[in-house]
Amino acid sequence: MCPTRSEHPAAPPLPLDGAARRLLDALPLRAALMDRTRRVVYANRALTGFAGLPRRGYRGWTEQQLVGDALWRQSRHLAAAALAGRPARWEGRVPSRRHGPRHVVRHYVPARARGGRILGYWIFVLDVTDRVETERRADATERLRAAIVDGALDCVIAIDEEGLVREWNPAAEATFGIARASMIGKPLGDVIVPERHRQAHASGFARYLAGGAPRILGRRVEIEALRANGEEFPCELAVSEVRLASGRIFVASLRDLTSVRAAEAELARQRASLVQAERMSAMGSLLAGVAHELNNPLSIVIGQAAMLAEATEGSPHAARAAKVQDAADRCARIVRTFLAMARQKPPRREPVSAEAIARAAIELLAYGLRSDGIEVTLDADPATPSLSADQDQLHQVLANLLTNAQAALRGRDGPRRIAVTVCPEGADVRIAVSDNGPGVAAAIAERVFEPFFTTKPVGQGTGIGLAVCRSIAIAHGGGIALESPPEGGARFVLRLPGSPLAVAEPEAQPQPARLRGRVLVVDDEPGIAEVVCDILRTDGWETAVAHDGNAAIATLAAERFDAVLSDVRMPGQDGIAVFHWIAAHRPGLAGRVVLMSGDVMGSAPLALPEAARLVEKPFEPAELRRVMASLT
Repeated sequence: MCPTRSEHPAAPPLPLDGAARRLLDALPLRAALMDRTRRVVYANRALTGFAGLPRRGYRGWTEQQLVGDALWRQSRHLAAAALAGRPARWEGRVPSRRHGPRHVVRHYVPARARGGRILGYWIFVLDVTDRVETERRADATERLRAAIVDGALDCVIAIDEEGLVREWNPAAEATFGIARASMIGKPLGDVIVPERHRQAHASGFARYLAGGAPRILGRRVEIEALRANGEEFPCELAVSEVRLASGRIFVASLRDLTSVRAAEAELARQRASLVQAERMSAMGSLLAGVAHELNNPLSIVIGQAAMLAEATEGSPHAARAAKVQDAADRCARIVRTFLAMARQKPPRREPVSAEAIARAAIELLAYGLRSDGIEVTLDADPATPSLSADQDQLHQVLANLLTNAQAALRGRDGPRRIAVTVCPEGADVRIAVSDNGPGVAAAIAERVFEPFFTTKPVGQGTGIGLAVCRSIAIAHGGGIALESPPEGGARFVLRLPGSPLAVAEPEAQPQPARLRGRVLVVDDEPGIAEVVCDILRTDGWETAVAHDGNAAIATLAAERFDAVLSDVRMPGQDGIAVFHWIAAHRPGLAGRVVLMSGDVMGSAPLALPEAARLVEKPFEPAELRRVMASLT
């Protein structure tokens, strides 16, 4: 129950006239005047209205009665300070039954008489609940914004209208290598914009501030930016504008595209590798098809050339026959190389001399080189180790390099030179083919080994030569590279691992087999059957011919033979069927069956019987003789 005025002693008069009361009642802050005994002399409308007090009847209340026990315990020392002549302040949350907790600022001010004597004290209460809540929400919003900006994976950079940095998040620190403290207040364009773009950046920014149309606002653009270490890098940029009372702020979201570009480059490289693999596969199929089409007629050429060379030995025509045989042998080597590539078959290794291979390639192309007026020199270091390699494949590589050099020198005025050098390079063998032609442009130097890439006019080059050379070099554990000598021209360098093995002496050719009886030759190509029969008859065999599998089986059923040479793929019954018939009906003959095939890359793989021997077309007479001599 509230005390009445009569229960308290009279308070000393305090200077508070009617005008002052009216002014205080009009103020929104809550105010109370207390005497020296800490009793209420006056309370304005804001205070009584907030507390729900009557306009009269509270005079003489103590401060404890006015504000409650809890608040009195928190602020009674403030009243003591005011009575001692010292203004005091208190801020905090106070309970309110009517309005809930409120955040207030309480000021205690001494009330003095005209002479300065302290008669009491004023209590002014400012309710700042709304401001505090607004600040709290703003602080939460700021902390959320900071968390978003600081946690962003992309760079977040803000600048003001002077181009000075106002925000620089951790992603920007990591991307540019510059700490936030070092960037705040710095001109952005002088730090992260490459020097060649700074003038355009500054003029564009000034033009927009002066009222020009925006060119990058609201758009995603790609630009070049500059790291602290001087490295330029690609980035994606989006800029937005924020208008504040203090001016405009421009916020940029910037994404480093370095890893994206690297991924795109790697994807392009893989795509190019896939295309190259597909081209190589197509090239393999093409080569296999070409080889198959050449095998049968080439077998005839090789056989007839060899027999012609034997028949003209010692005559004036022997040299011509030898040239035909050499050319036929070269064709055979080329076809075998194509087939080896198409099969992705490891090269046949044997000890060979790099000098001998280079010399043979030069001799093979000597006529054409001389006709073009090209001088060819060979410089071979005797200390060069031998190679463990496929002689035919390396011969093809050297011949291809010489042919390319010859083509590069066509049309050149003045001396035309090709230099071939063979020397050791550590444990490796270095074979270089240099020419003094126009060289290879740097823009295409990396592409010359790509399949089907050629700088030659249409009809003069297929673009597979150097790709073949590289495949052969890699298969031998080495490599091939293009160099640009200081003196001009081009130099192709083949590096292969050396071998400690000595170069083997040529194998002694087996003597022609003595008469062994009758042999049945089975082939649907009459020309091949004829040349095989000619070779065998020269060695003392008696021959018979069948042009398909059915005819072969009928002949074998009717007559006796001591050996059978059969093509594999033929219309009707093929060579495999002929072999199985022999194994079933003439088992004693099964060990002396030789199968011939020029289609080892056909759509259906060859399922050869274990007991059968295989001779791949095109074959040389010596190879056929070795096989026939091995029959028991």
